[in-house]
Amino acid sequence: MKVYIIVLVGFVSFLYSCSGSNADDISSQEQTTTHAPTTSPYTSKYAGSYVIDVKGAPSSQEVEGYALRRDGTAKWMLIVNDGNGGASIQSEKNGTWVAEQDKIVVSIEGNTGLIQETWQLQNGLFYDANNSNRHLKTKD
Repeated sequence: MKVYIIVLVGFVSFLYSCSGSNADDISSQEQTTTHAPTTSPYTSKYAGSYVIDVKGAPSSQEVEGYALRRDGTAKWMLIVNDGNGGASIQSEKNGTWVAEQDKIVVSIEGNTGLIQETWQLQNGLFYDANNSNRHLKTKD
């Protein structure tokens, strides 16, 4: 459990730094998705840093998360315990995201093509539309 908390704290700290004003200035070279980002009133409302929380998962030395920016761009990251009380990025991918009143759709360019995850708002949390054991947890 301690390892999970250390990784989570490191990840949240990293995501917090990504969600600042510099994170909104993503260059066109970083965008690898096949479509341009779009925004809506809900994009600003739901923009931020999220950890993917998996119900029933054992304590782990790695955490997945998103930095969802107000401009419709997104970054997925896999953060791992670095063994020194901190965390480091093992993998990261860029993409886009769209938001509706009760839904977030994140599109990330994976190693084998476009990966889309839909998160449905239920009881104040965004749950994975394909796996109710996963939900987005804000950094706050």
